Amino acid sequence: MFMSGRVSAPILLAALLLVFGAPTSAQGQMAGASAGAEIVFQNFSFSDEADAGLSSVSLLTLPFAGRIPLGPGARMELRGAFARGELTRPDDSTTEISGLTDTEVRLVGELADGAISAQAFALIPTGSSSFSNDELALAGIVGADLLPFRISNWGSGGGFGAAVSLVRPMGEYGVGVSAGYTATREFEPLTDQAIQYRPGNQMQLRAAIDRTFNGSAKGTLQLAFQSYSDDQVDGENLFRSGNRIQATGSYAFPAGASASAIVYAGYLHRAQGTFLTDLETRSAQGMALLGGGMRTPMMGGVLAPSADLRLVRRSDGTDQGILFGAGATLELPAGDLTLLPSARVRLGTVTVREGVESGFSGIEIGFGARFGG
Repeated sequence: MFMSGRVSAPILLAALLLVFGAPTSAQGQMAGASAGAEIVFQNFSFSDEADAGLSSVSLLTLPFAGRIPLGPGARMELRGAFARGELTRPDDSTTEISGLTDTEVRLVGELADGAISAQAFALIPTGSSSFSNDELALAGIVGADLLPFRISNWGSGGGFGAAVSLVRPMGEYGVGVSAGYTATREFEPLTDQAIQYRPGNQMQLRAAIDRTFNGSAKGTLQLAFQSYSDDQVDGENLFRSGNRIQATGSYAFPAGASASAIVYAGYLHRAQGTFLTDLETRSAQGMALLGGGMRTPMMGGVLAPSADLRLVRRSDGTDQGILFGAGATLELPAGDLTLLPSARVRLGTVTVREGVESGFSGIEIGFGARFGG
């Protein structure tokens, strides 16, 4: 069960708020150094253990990130995580994976008050990318689109790439476009077999347009396209991934005298892929996301409740499901720090195979700290 996609949960509220750094705002001001870290525990338990083939899966994640200014309009960014995952089966046997994920280092340069941005990045292979068969089952569940774990993988062999973006106002609108390319590296995915696997290189094209209404509300529409070169095993083409097309819309608005709110909806379509060895196809998939959130003053800080509904459908009718989540984060200033306790609950169902479903429930508890701007 749970086929893993290349990217887990690609439609995120953070992307809605931060795409292209918000096209209508000036981006040229040099930000100061900042850093943040968090500890997050996530657990999903399945009601029909025998049908699902597992009792529960949990993940403890310690993500970290930092930003250092390098001069006017330039900065370096770093992000990574430590993660420990555990899968428990109906017979109480367990499988664990623990260690660092790959670490991303990014150099960003901005010109013309942020209207033009160029980035170069490297994915350093600090994580583990080789697993046993039992560990592959756990890694596949963590990478599945239906379950929104904080990481999508422990390691993918590393890579490097570049991207460029342009943002500018056009009358009442703000418009942004970007293009990027990521080159991958070979790695050995199996601990007991000496094979070299290289995922396909990735090209990304994105566009966003926003408009301010009544001076305080803002609507945003985003479109994205992704394509991949062929995956290879030992230098031979193995699999051709389907292209991905994503559309997301959001509307942010005041909610009373001191609060703000956002509602959003998105859809990601992944075309069917093809195994080039026997021309067998992998099912097409669609994922829809609908949700909203608020920010309101509370306890000297900001309370940010949110809720979302995720629906995954595949053309073969398996490894699909629906998931509802609701929770909140509290932002508490403490001197130069901002403390970020959070909690979330989730309920859903998954189709394991044709005619067989399992319900599941999940919890997420986190505590983070952020320093700087």
